Amino acid sequence: MAHEGRRHHRPAGGLRCRSTVVALIRVADLLRTEAFSGLPVAVCAFKNDEISPFRSFMEWWPGFREQGDRQLMQEFDFSRYPVFWHNTYSPLTAELSVWLRENAIREVLVTGVETSASVVMFSMQLFDIGVRPVVCFELVGDTYGDQGQKAGVSVLRKVLSEANIMAYSRLSSWAQSTDI
Repeated sequence: MAHEGRRHHRPAGGLRCRSTVVALIRVADLLRTEAFSGLPVAVCAFKNDEISPFRSFMEWWPGFREQGDRQLMQEFDFSRYPVFWHNTYSPLTAELSVWLRENAIREVLVTGVETSASVVMFSMQLFDIGVRPVVCFELVGDTYGDQGQKAGVSVLRKVLSEANIMAYSRLSSWAQSTDI
């Protein structure tokens, strides 16, 4: 049912906004530290291909059709890591599930874009398959800005508990002590 006169808040154009760029800069910086040098890393990246539900159901989101979203990832040189493309809200593809199993991954530091959607969904899916999701709010961003970020944080605190929420300042010690 449509509500006349109400405007829905929509992202301005794809994945690029202050919140998401800051999160990606922090992730790229963290990967350059010694504490993270020996840990397995995988990159999940959104691709609005021809079979993406976003093209069928969300025509109003033209930013996802642009090359800018792919270029955003290329700016941060994640080329040393396996990339798992997804075209839905869920980054947990069949290929990524196999990679997690083959590498005996038991914990995942969840970073990235769309705290209010993909980060929440991915964290819950990891939990469901027996992989501990750890979320650092300084390493996630939301194209809906503070409103989306607060909504995602609220859900994550509820579904993951504080035990799986990590401050940025604790990440190096977590990386050194984790038995992934």
